[in-house]
Amino acid sequence: MKQYPHILKTNSDTTEAAYTNGQWVAGTAESEVQELCRVEPNGGGYLLKPDGNRLDYNWIVYFPHSAPAFVVGTNLKIFDGDDVLILDDTVKQFYRGQFNARVWL
Repeated sequence: MKQYPHILKTNSDTTEAAYTNGQWVAGTAESEVQELCRVEPNGGGYLLKPDGNRLDYNWIVYFPHSAPAFVVGTNLKIFDGDDVLILDDTVKQFYRGQFNARVWL
């Protein structure tokens, strides 16, 4: 069993700037980003944002910690191991934890 059996594909010009050595560094524009990931459907839950608003989502996508940050509104396409499209949706929230990164779609 693979930890990250799916592949995300998106354009890198949609990736967020990175925080490096105390400075924000703009992302670079390149053709296509591919990242290993794992997609799981929402089991009926939701997130409460810091402002108290409810965030409903359909999918959560897990990435290795080293994955780039994704801006809210970015379109992501996720494929299975046979390069079949299984998901095409937009980012609702991004979070980088201690061991992985997560995107809610």
